[in-house]
Amino acid sequence: MKKLLLRDRLVLMIAVLAVCLAFGSQSALADVLYNVDCGMDNQPLMTGAAVLGSDGDVWNAYSGGNWTWGPHNVVTITDSTGSNAAGVTVDIWNYITGADNSGGTTSNPTSLMEDYITAAGWGAGDGWPIKVQLSNLPVSTAFTLVVYSAGDTAGQGATITLSDPSGDIVKTTSAADRDISGGEGDAYVTFSGTTDATGTVYFEVKTTTDDWHALNGIQIAIPEPSMIVLLIMGGLTMLLPFRKR
Repeated sequence: MKKLLLRDRLVLMIAVLAVCLAFGSQSALADVLYNVDCGMDNQPLMTGAAVLGSDGDVWNAYSGGNWTWGPHNVVTITDSTGSNAAGVTVDIWNYITGADNSGGTTSNPTSLMEDYITAAGWGAGDGWPIKVQLSNLPVSTAFTLVVYSAGDTAGQGATITLSDPSGDIVKTTSAADRDISGGEGDAYVTFSGTTDATGTVYFEVKTTTDDWHALNGIQIAIPEPSMIVLLIMGGLTMLLPFRKR
């Protein structure tokens, strides 16, 4: 009986601790955010909040260099706090060139929306899509993805196709105004999707005309694996039966 009583008390303590940790702090259930600013040399690099995030957030530079074509360039990125414990990577390919912040527009944030990498839509809108793959994310997990695609001139938008396990999701940007305050469907689009069984997210950016299409930046928010495990453990311990004393 003493052993059973001790076990029951331990189970209850674990359950209470799990629930307190999961719901007792505002940050416990917060998503982990990864930010990527695309450009040639990324000067200056974006910092702080865009559509997602808060002041002081860390951004990663995806530097294309000059006239890069074809080869993959896999970059390990940190989250918005500067941690790279998860080993998340971004791979972008099929772009030709791009530009860095010139200070010539009223884009907001300037250092995000004036940096970009780009490819051409030659061939009646077929062209070569810019291809993007994020890897080493939690598997089969819901995420929020923001893709910034505004080009370098007003009205130069793109079609973004997210390959989701449930099927392709297609959205477009008009780039009528390169200020992100223009809202959804202008300089950026937001997706709700699910990572595949390997923890990968893949999407393409291309134009539906013979013009150029560009990628300015990426944000992806996804639940932290440790918090998911904690919630599951808490739920399981609450379901364990207690024996009568």
